This record gives sequence, structure tokens and C-alpha cells, in this order.
Amino acid sequence: MEHDDTTLGYARSSLLAADRLYRAGEHLRACRCYGATVRFAPMFLAAHRSRGSMLSLLEQPHASVVSFNTCLLFNPFDSRSFNGRGRSLRKMNQLELALRSYDEAIRLEPTFSSPWNNRAVALDGLARYTESIASYREALSLDPGDSVKWFNLGDTLDIVGDYAAALEAYNWALAARPIYPAALNGRAHTLNSLKRYEDALASLEPVLSLDPDSGNSLVHRAFAKLGLGRVAEAREDFERAVVVLTHAITERPITALWARYHRARANRGLGRYTLAIEDLSHMFPGSLQHTRTLIERGVCYLELGKHELAERDFAVVSAYDGGSVMPSVSRAVAAAKERIRQRTLAAAASSSSPGSLAQ
Repeated sequence: MEHDDTTLGYARSSLLAADRLYRAGEHLRACRCYGATVRFAPMFLAAHRSRGSMLSLLEQPHASVVSFNTCLLFNPFDSRSFNGRGRSLRKMNQLELALRSYDEAIRLEPTFSSPWNNRAVALDGLARYTESIASYREALSLDPGDSVKWFNLGDTLDIVGDYAAALEAYNWALAARPIYPAALNGRAHTLNSLKRYEDALASLEPVLSLDPDSGNSLVHRAFAKLGLGRVAEAREDFERAVVVLTHAITERPITALWARYHRARANRGLGRYTLAIEDLSHMFPGSLQHTRTLIERGVCYLELGKHELAERDFAVVSAYDGGSVMPSVSRAVAAAKERIRQRTLAAAASSSSPGSLAQ
């Protein structure tokens, strides 16, 4: 197909306009301009690739895959298109296909750090954490200053219970980007796991000073306060988090699953285990959060005395990745059993106090 100079001129103008709109954050308009570019000049591979990226950002992964596939028809050696296609396939929860796409991107361009990171995210979704950690470390060897890659590594290390290494990764993320809410929250979660509650509160201060209604930050702060024995303050934070996260679930469907997870943790903190289980049952396989969901739900079942259901969830998680998640499961079970023991002792003390009725 031949194009005259006028058509190519329109295509170039449209491509430049699309790039400007993308840099301005106007993704929908940019996507339309990239679409116009490829209609004028189907051989403009950069426009196909950029359109694929825009469609992925706009949560249209199926259309995004089509754009990347078109680009790869013209150039089957384009590592960037393989990487972009992998991201869209991951959004469709086609994790094995996403891995193949990332592996091809890496084969074509081994020093391209992005597919190493994205490959690790897909491996997280498949609960292949040992491989995931190795892939994150490879990405960081190529791009050691990337805060997102350090955060991702920290999140995976936290889920397998390697808290010291997770803390180090979060600190590197924050060294690269000091005000990074996700990393500050992640670090607080790990510090709570280490029972370093004062340090967890300090990690959350910058986030909550910027956004006092950050739902997951409120949950992390509440658990830290609970660890310090500040029960009334913790309850207040849990209650506020439930309100904030309920609004997020209603208003922002894209992040609703994450909001449900954190609302479930808040309800668990309030002793509303049935409500927590209801939220946790909305989660789906194919994300790092799914592993945490099963652990949380197992704990709620344990608190309710539903031991068979708890054991079922714990057994599923314990089998992941050759048992690499076992430290997290063991810690969660031990903490739940200790809470139950303390409640039992408190109830016994209350029933035996002077003036109490015999049961």
C-alpha cells in the first residue's frame, strides 16, 4: 500500500499530537490520535505500539493485545511490543501467555529491565515466588535506581516471610523515591509483622499527612496501635478505614478488589470475621494479593472456630512454591491462636470475678 506525501504528513502530525497528549496525561485522546496515525500509515510501528500501551492504560487489554500483535506482524523482533503484549495479557489473567511474551522480549533484548520486572509480577500471580524474586533481582541489576522494582521485590519478600530482606527492599525504594505511599505502606506492614510498632507508625506518617483518608494506611496504623495496646485508638482507625474503603469500592471499580482486601483486614481488626470473609471471598487467583487473601480468610475462620475451613485455606497456601509461604502462614496461625487464648483467659477472669454469675 503506497501513501502520498500528504497522507504521510497527516500521519506524522497525528503521531506528534498523540505523543504530546500522552505526555500531558490525556490518554483517551492520545489513543484516538494513535489510531488515526495507523489508519493514515499502517507501517508506523511506533504508533501501533503506543496505541497498545494507551489501550492497556485505559483498561482495554483485549484491544491492546490486537495492537501489539499488529506491530509484531510487521516486526517480529520488537522486544517492546512483546513486553507490552505481556502486560495486557497479565491484565486478562492470561499469566502463562504473558510469561511467554516477556521471555521473548528478554530473549531479544536481555538488558531491557522492564520485562524482567513484569515477568516477576506474572510469576507472583502464579505463586512461583522463588522464581519471581530472582527475576526482580535481575531487573534491579539492570536498573538499580527504579523504586517500583524495589517495592515489588519487597512485597514478594514480605509474602514469603523474609521480613529483613523485605524491609531492605522497601528502604531502597524509598531511597529512590522518599514519598512513595505504596512503599511506605508496605514497609509499615512488614514492621508490624516484626512487632516494630512505633517504627510502623513513623513509616505511615508521611502518607497520612498527605492523605488522612488513605484506607490501607489507616488499617496498618490501627494494627500498629493495637500492638501497642492503644485499643480505643485502633478501633477508631479501623472504623474510619471501613467507611473510606467502602466508598472506594463503590466509586472506583478498578481498585475495588484491593479495597475489599483492606476492608476485610479492618473488619477482622474489629472482630467482624463474617464480614471480612465475605469481602475476602471476592478475591481471585492470579495476584500476589490472592495469597494474602487466603491467609487472612484462614485466620478469620480460625477466629470463628471453623477449623476445617481454616485448614483448607492454609493448606492451599502452604503448597505454593514448594512451601516458601509457610513462614507467613505459621506466623498468622500463631498470632490468631494467641489472640484466641488471650480472649479465653480474659473471659475466664471476668466470669470468676466477685459478683459474676456462674456459667
